Amino acid sequence: MRVSSGHDATIRNGPAAIGQGYVIGNALTARPNRPGVAFDMVGPDVRGYRYGMIHGNFRLCAWLIVENVKAVGPVSTPNCPGGAAGRVLPVQKFMYRLPNGQPLRNCEPGTCSDGSSAAVQPAQCAQKFPGGVPVFGNVLPWRTAAAPHDLYATIKAASYEVRWRYVTRDGNWVMVRDTHADNSAARRNAGFRFQDSNWFFVPRACVVDSEGRLR
Repeated sequence: MRVSSGHDATIRNGPAAIGQGYVIGNALTARPNRPGVAFDMVGPDVRGYRYGMIHGNFRLCAWLIVENVKAVGPVSTPNCPGGAAGRVLPVQKFMYRLPNGQPLRNCEPGTCSDGSSAAVQPAQCAQKFPGGVPVFGNVLPWRTAAAPHDLYATIKAASYEVRWRYVTRDGNWVMVRDTHADNSAARRNAGFRFQDSNWFFVPRACVVDSEGRLR
C-alpha cells in the first residue's frame, strides 16, 4: 500500500474515540518524482482506520484513515505491537507531562476534536530562529528528544493563526492545526505546498496561546 491522497495523510495514535485519535505525524503523499509513503497494513478496518507500519521518516506502527491509502504491488505483513488488533499509542508516550502528571494538551478527544486558539509569532523566538519559524510534518514526538523531519515551510509573518493540540514529550514542540485555506496568501508566503498537511509541528517557544498554557 502507498499513501494516495490530496494532502499528506495524518497519522493517528489510534482510531478516533475518547482518549485517542491524536495526530502524531504525517505520511507524505505523492509529490513530483516521488511516490507516496509506503504503508504495510495489519488487521481489519476499525471505524475507518487501518493499523500498520508507516514508512518514510515516521517509521512506526500507527493508524491511517483507510481512504488515504491504495494498493500498489505486493504487501508485506510487519510485526507491529498489538498484532492484528492494533495498538493505541498512550498519550504518556508522546505528550509532555506537567508536574501534576497531566499531559499538556488543550483537551481530550471525546470532549473536543480540534485545537485551541493560538498564534505562531516569530518575534517570540527570533534569537533561536532568526530566519523565521520552521514548520515540520514530523518530529517523532515520542522521543525523549524530538527529531524534526519533513520541513514544510518557514513562517515569517508577524502572527500566523493556528489551533494548538498538545506539546511533545520533550516539551519543545507543539502540534497545531493551520486555520488558513490551502490557497491563501498566508500559506503561500510561508512556502507551503498544496500537498502539505494542515496539521504540523512548530517550536513551542514560538507559539502564544490565549490562556498562557504554552509558557
